[in-house]
Amino acid sequence: MLLGKSKMKVNFIVPQSFLRTKDKTDPFYDPIIRSIEGRRDIEWKVFVWQRGVECGYPSEQVDDYQVFEWAGIWFYKISRLFAWRVPAWKIYGLFGRVSRLFFAKKFAADIVITQSGQFAEVFAGLFPKTRVVDIQHGVIYSKHNGYFDETKRLLPIYQACTNREFWVYGQGYADCFFKHPDNAKDLQGRVKVIGDVVRAGENINHVEQVERNTVVFSLQLTADLGREEMAASVEKTEAFFNNFLARFGNKYKCYVKHHPRFNNVRDLSEFYAKFPQVSETKAPWPELYDKMALHVTFNSTVTFDCASHGVPTFLVDLPSAKIIMRDFYKSDYNYPLYDKTIGEILEMPHKEVREIILKWYHDFYTPFSEANCLALLRGDKI
Repeated sequence: MLLGKSKMKVNFIVPQSFLRTKDKTDPFYDPIIRSIEGRRDIEWKVFVWQRGVECGYPSEQVDDYQVFEWAGIWFYKISRLFAWRVPAWKIYGLFGRVSRLFFAKKFAADIVITQSGQFAEVFAGLFPKTRVVDIQHGVIYSKHNGYFDETKRLLPIYQACTNREFWVYGQGYADCFFKHPDNAKDLQGRVKVIGDVVRAGENINHVEQVERNTVVFSLQLTADLGREEMAASVEKTEAFFNNFLARFGNKYKCYVKHHPRFNNVRDLSEFYAKFPQVSETKAPWPELYDKMALHVTFNSTVTFDCASHGVPTFLVDLPSAKIIMRDFYKSDYNYPLYDKTIGEILEMPHKEVREIILKWYHDFYTPFSEANCLALLRGDKI
């Protein structure tokens, strides 16, 4: 139901770190905003953390949530003194209810679109009947702790807040919400495919190389890893290159590419001394895709990025991994090459493997369309 007789109002809540484009806009919201800006039947506003932050949206379309967030934090801290056994989401929900007098008018809309669960609990109390949408901003899997518990069950807050919707990139991600048998009854009509908002309008020009002679290993060495898992991952990387180079010799150029948050957390001088044929590359991924015969990793979202260009991935198993496990590429994502060996993958004709990988990729990253976006905003059944 619309607030006005003819106009829909849409609010976008931008977490502090999401103004990521060169123009200081939110890349996950931009395709949606482009679909509605200039329309006479839709009003929209972007809420950033603080007035005056560098922001690329028109100033008349921008407001802030700083006082709202500050008030919620202090309400939680004070409430915790007396309600220390009450789940945090219930306290924030209570804050939403008691703050209606002060903030309901400011944030009132037909649809509030958020990211990373921003104000999920508060809006549940503030607007119990307003559609509150969470836009996917990373990968989702059936044990992702932002949505599910260890048993794959939807978190209690999202069971209770039935006005909360989840808009995902593709049907493959939508399916991850239903791995627990009890989730379906809670999520009926609430998980929807918005499409690939990050690559909306991007044209991927595939170049057919005569020779694809590059193999890139995405290392996941970050401060998040425990000491044992980091050491085990380096050891397993060495074992991979031992076997790979013994079999293929100098047929392929071999590179290691670090995670953006590597920050030199591990000295790899001994590794490079053992494998002089392997070197680090800092080239941007788009410069590598069309040269690559294979991408190798334990578990990285680069698997999807490579798949968008038809490049296959070999997933290295790291037994007892707590963070960089590959398992959900089989259990949740049904990666089509999961059980194939390196030799089997590299022996496949590039055209064949490209078609297999692209088909899989598009199940998770459906092309974004303005028509579908507008239908979701209106609440049309698709």
